[in-house]
Amino acid sequence: MNSHPTPSYKKQLGVVACFVILLHVLVCISVIILPGKVVHSNQFTSTYRSVFVVGPFFYESRIRSFSILSIRLYSKGMWSQVGEGRVKNFSDYRRSPWRYDLLRKNDFEEYCADQIASFKNKDFETVKRSKPFRELNQFIIGEHTNDSVDSVSITYITKAYSLENSSFSYDTAFVYIYNPNEVTAGKH
Repeated sequence: MNSHPTPSYKKQLGVVACFVILLHVLVCISVIILPGKVVHSNQFTSTYRSVFVVGPFFYESRIRSFSILSIRLYSKGMWSQVGEGRVKNFSDYRRSPWRYDLLRKNDFEEYCADQIASFKNKDFETVKRSKPFRELNQFIIGEHTNDSVDSVSITYITKAYSLENSSFSYDTAFVYIYNPNEVTAGKH
């Protein structure tokens, strides 16, 4: 007696496995997309969401601190609205997850701002000559405007959550208003 599976049995097993995987993917997508109220109203979807779907990785209650880099440009005799490019980039990324470059832009802005914040008690001329400041200036001019800009205002604020007080505290790391044309290029 031959104990090896027949080719038709293998084919049937493969079709069943593909169907189970497809069904799993569809249910996972459904419990991710559907509002939480709908998902948790049904025992099956609620259990599936908590057992089989990984994430979300970020819960608002677990975020302790974050930073805000606000940018304003002075051009043609007017200041622009406060721009928080990182918020827009992240929002655009969520609509188009293949646009990973938007997250990289955010990382670069935050990296430069963190580096500049480390010059806390230095005079502006020293900060202005630093590589992170020059790179951030070049990035701002390249990314945020096509017009000639007379002045740039950048403000970097950190917001931290205190578990003891159950409140947020704000710290302004720096505020600089300067002429971007007086800053040398960031990369040589």
